[in-house]
Amino acid sequence: MISARFLVFSRFQRFAAAVLAILALIGCAAKSANQPSDGASETIAAPTPPVKSVTQPSETTNSIGAAFVLIPAGSFKMGCDPNWYNCKDYELPLHEVTISQAFYMGKYEVTQTQWVEIMGANPSEFKGRDNPVESVSWYEVLKFIEKLNDKEPNIIIGGKQYRYALPTEAQWEYAARAGANTRYYWGDQIDDAYAWYKGVSDKTTHPVGQKLPNKWGLYDMAGNVWDMTADWYDKNYYKNSPQNDPKGPLSGKSYASRGGSWYFDAERLRSSERAYGELDGEGDNNVGFRLALVEVEKDEAIKTYKNSIGARFVLIPSGSFTMGCGGDSCQSNASPAHTVTISKAFYIGKYEVTQAQWFEITGDNPSEFKGSDNPVESVSWNDAQAFIKKLNDKEPNIVIGGKQYRYALPTEAQWECAARAGANTNYYFGDKDSRAGDYAWYKGNSDKTTHPVGQKLPNKWGLYDIAGNVYEWTADWKDANYYKESPEIDPKGADSGAERVIRGGRWAAGTDPLRSAYRDSFAPDKSDNDIGFRLALVEVEKEETPSAGAKEPPVTGGGDLGASDALSAIEFVLIPSGSFTMGCGKQCEDNETPAHTVVISKPFYMGKYEVTQAQWQTIMGVNPSRVKGENNPVESVSWNDVREFIQKLNASEPNMVIDGKKYRYALPTEAQWEYAARAGSDTRYYWGDDETKLGDYAWYKDNAQATTHPVGQKLPNRWGLYDTAGNAREWTADWYDENYYKNSPQNDPAGSTREQYRAHRGGGWSNPANLLRSSHRDGYLPNFRSHNIGFRLALIQE
Repeated sequence: MISARFLVFSRFQRFAAAVLAILALIGCAAKSANQPSDGASETIAAPTPPVKSVTQPSETTNSIGAAFVLIPAGSFKMGCDPNWYNCKDYELPLHEVTISQAFYMGKYEVTQTQWVEIMGANPSEFKGRDNPVESVSWYEVLKFIEKLNDKEPNIIIGGKQYRYALPTEAQWEYAARAGANTRYYWGDQIDDAYAWYKGVSDKTTHPVGQKLPNKWGLYDMAGNVWDMTADWYDKNYYKNSPQNDPKGPLSGKSYASRGGSWYFDAERLRSSERAYGELDGEGDNNVGFRLALVEVEKDEAIKTYKNSIGARFVLIPSGSFTMGCGGDSCQSNASPAHTVTISKAFYIGKYEVTQAQWFEITGDNPSEFKGSDNPVESVSWNDAQAFIKKLNDKEPNIVIGGKQYRYALPTEAQWECAARAGANTNYYFGDKDSRAGDYAWYKGNSDKTTHPVGQKLPNKWGLYDIAGNVYEWTADWKDANYYKESPEIDPKGADSGAERVIRGGRWAAGTDPLRSAYRDSFAPDKSDNDIGFRLALVEVEKEETPSAGAKEPPVTGGGDLGASDALSAIEFVLIPSGSFTMGCGKQCEDNETPAHTVVISKPFYMGKYEVTQAQWQTIMGVNPSRVKGENNPVESVSWNDVREFIQKLNASEPNMVIDGKKYRYALPTEAQWEYAARAGSDTRYYWGDDETKLGDYAWYKDNAQATTHPVGQKLPNRWGLYDTAGNAREWTADWYDENYYKNSPQNDPAGSTREQYRAHRGGGWSNPANLLRSSHRDGYLPNFRSHNIGFRLALIQE
């Protein structure tokens, strides 16, 4: 629905309404550093005269017969001068604006013929091949432009590359005035020769180009239909608008439109007149649009990315937005609404991950509703992490615009920022759900199944199915009260939990879960036919990339580091410093209680795999293992044996420096081991509480067939560590005391001083499921050997 001068009307009934207060909430985009003063100049300077281009043709025509006129760069006075007219507050103050780059503007409003050629159907109420298309929503126009850019991906004019877009409000008014600073672009008095408006239109649109053009050859810049612009609408924007190339507010509840129409009086045709259209309107029979051709910026190529499996990504800018819900009807876990800053730009999948893409990486398709272009579903959070790990292995060096990226699930904050795309409404498409079927597959239209991605209308940033089709896993642990204490900058969810957050609605539910702020959660091992995910590409942090010997790009929690020389096959994962709840809180053994907070004050490296027999033999010259296999974990080694192995290893590499810090090999402490094994989880197992999933993650009594197996065959934890449950038990550095937790220090506990038994963790191939829990602990004499006990290395700072 369009509103001009804050008058709201529909196709069938139009009436005056109260002023709509548009809150200038900050959107997820970078803020402008150039903020001029509020006041208008008392003296109206003449606009900068057009500069004729030597190399650029003055007109061009595209593949669907749309003609464009070159609009030169220059400056002009935007808004209304009180000396001209009784200005409205939303047109003030009059302010100088510079359009720094020439662009092309549609000579005419887009016609119904041109719309049908791209979109295949004609929604207009007033049919006519050469009449302007109308009764289209802003998001339908964005889809039209996307399709046209796909049809003409390499537009070169005069040696410069261009793309289609809606003009900004500033570009529109500059082009409409064509150098004039009068009330209308032809003068100060109405002239029927220039516009279709209420007094002459016979209550209908008319073929484009029948009235006189402005000085620069543009037709119907006043009247016929309102022209949509690219900008969010804010009636107060002019008070803080930058001088150079203003692009409207960073967020909003409605879009800006310009130019008046056949329905309105002559005064609405003024070049400074502004209007707004409701996002959830059904389109109006006096609202259309005209295209602009804007020069592709140098960094335009990095705004999208396509990977090796055909997944397409859209760059999401850094900036701030309002996260959550602030009304009376909000979920309690989505409140309060709060400001969040995303400090670094990131990429997010244009579509949900499809079954074809899943199959290319994993070789299987778990989905219930089969379709190569349908979103993959029936995948758990853990399954998604395993997919991401394999994809990062396949593409270990993703460099875009000189920066290195890795695949991940988006955080909740990243997801909501991208989903909103600047919209401060309940849904990205408005506050009402009356047109939800145009934007989302949900219970009301899905026929109880998923659908191929990308069939509905996208949000402003070009993301599809961000509402509906399937729920989408995020990276975060769920805490119902997290928003009350959430950090403002780059929140990453609770430190631990039992469930992971999902967002975005699904085919099997109503419209309420389609809201941008809606939150739900499931256990990370949960899979269902309405849960899938979308990928993010996040910038690799400097500390995630060790300086030398890096085997592959960082995974969540750190990066892989290859040890030198003979042990170059030993890989390590950087474990960040942090805190966690150590031990067990329910259904526990006495030696696991009480559950208590532990702080790991320094990052360290943890072996990605248990030490293998080949690696042991390289250092020790023998292989003591009962079950032979060079890639199987070494076993039948005592704690004392392991100490000797580590001493020899440190002697061979006495000055190991990584990113300027000196490290040495060691066994992890019990606290380091459990922290790394949990990888943020506080469930019984690192993948959840469900024992039925155990076979996917661990070799244990029920599936091991009384033997060890090559390391790394089961699914890893979130931080990329394999076999921290099962295969072989693992020695730790600590002396073992079953009562140690009752008096354990909070910071970096190093085990008991009672020197009798050494602690071991993780369960082994001969153990039942219960002993594979992350909190399970036991101890043996340091000279004890068993074909069920091995170890993994740590690298710790000296």
